[in-house]
Amino acid sequence: MRSKLAVRNSIVNLMNQLICIVLAMVVRRYLIHYLGVEILGVNATIVEVINMLALSELGIQYSISYRLYKPIADGDEDKIGEIFTLFKKAYRIVGTIILIGGIIAIPFIHLIVNTTIDMKIVYLVYIIQLTATAASYYVNYYRTLLGAYQNQYFCTAVDIVFNIVIYALKFIVIIYTRSYILYLLLQFVQLFGSNYIISHHCKKKYPLVLKKYETSKEEKTNLIADLKEIVLGNISGYVYRSTDSMVISAFCGSLLVGLLSNYKTITQSIRQLINIVNSSLNPTWGNFLSEDKNKGRIKEMFDMFVFLQFVICSIMLIPIICLADEFVIMWIGKDYLISARLLWLIILDIYMNTVHEPNCMIMRGYGMFKEDKWISAAAAIVNLVSSIILVQFLGIEGVLIGTLLALCIYWIGRSYVVNKKCFENSKSIYGKYWLMNAIYIIAFVVIAVFAKFVVTKLVIGNAIVQFICRGFLAESIIAAAILICFGSSKNMKKAYEVILKPYLSKLIRKG
Repeated sequence: MRSKLAVRNSIVNLMNQLICIVLAMVVRRYLIHYLGVEILGVNATIVEVINMLALSELGIQYSISYRLYKPIADGDEDKIGEIFTLFKKAYRIVGTIILIGGIIAIPFIHLIVNTTIDMKIVYLVYIIQLTATAASYYVNYYRTLLGAYQNQYFCTAVDIVFNIVIYALKFIVIIYTRSYILYLLLQFVQLFGSNYIISHHCKKKYPLVLKKYETSKEEKTNLIADLKEIVLGNISGYVYRSTDSMVISAFCGSLLVGLLSNYKTITQSIRQLINIVNSSLNPTWGNFLSEDKNKGRIKEMFDMFVFLQFVICSIMLIPIICLADEFVIMWIGKDYLISARLLWLIILDIYMNTVHEPNCMIMRGYGMFKEDKWISAAAAIVNLVSSIILVQFLGIEGVLIGTLLALCIYWIGRSYVVNKKCFENSKSIYGKYWLMNAIYIIAFVVIAVFAKFVVTKLVIGNAIVQFICRGFLAESIIAAAILICFGSSKNMKKAYEVILKPYLSKLIRKG
């Protein structure tokens, strides 16, 4: 039953992601056309400022979700109700802290947002985004309970309907009013509308949420203990993920943030799809770790997952290198292109994040949270300091290089911990790991450069037909290159045995 729910959650989540990607790109095109790209840069910077305030959440949702699994499995409704009551109280406190902190920060917004747009509009955008974020903590906790029961698909289905309706209304607002303020206010309709339906469903399905429970001192102590382990990693993760736009805005202006965010809209969509693929692989890896303690077989599985990440990156990222500029021209126009260097830096960010993911999988599987928090802290410091220094000399490219340097800290640190804790600190194994990754990244770059060279030779009169044909050609080159270079490799054979063969067997049995 749980596996069926997991599959259902994954399918509905994938549908929601694809719908959001298409609708967001359509609406963004008209936003840029009617309101300009700078307002989007302002909004991106403001969102990162508010994300900083949201650090007061400290990982409460993660900790609460984790603590709900056992009582749900045991059918202990009193314990579930006790934990859920604590969660509601904690989230309401967080929402209040974010609102108060956001109000205190208002006088300093002009120091971060460097723009030619009237600051009255900037402050209004900030207040709307702040209020929406704070309000979400008063209504979102029912989603966590449904997620713990593996009924996240209901929340996602509601979100699909609201996304379609709200994006349609946003489109109308842009076309007929050209007001970014009205555009932002629609998120309140989505926030309260979707969460009202979800809370109603949750109360009907799980009446325990209607009861009042006293939270024991032990439960509060356990939550605080969990948060102490998580908080440093959360803060570090924020500094790593969410400060680039603020640094770029402060030193280069919000216009450049907006230009960069157009490409990040594309790459973030691909990143989300990669995350969905990896989420489907996580149970395979987790089950293997719990069932097999043989370090040799664990290493084989680990190498296979590293290879899979390389394949996923090649299939999903190389076409962006080949076709991103062409897509942007069709989507919003040639005035919004960025340099090839910037595009490569964005792609390398996603590549490094993805290919070192097996280290994260194995650390999560063995619960290596203490080790990871110090790695995250070091990476966050490197990211912020190097970005601020390099932006002075290299501009926007310096900020992205700073992010890559932080990624190197993550990758080296996590791979070192995995080798030390799981593979007996073998220098031979660690050296082979980095040699393997060097081969993969060289192959990735060579295939990308070759595919880019070949697809540009294909010229067709119709731009859309040309784009589609070039996409098929790029994917064909990638598939052929991977099969030629790695088709007979041990990792390719292992991937077939573990991933592809069981799936094909199921299809044959159904047929």
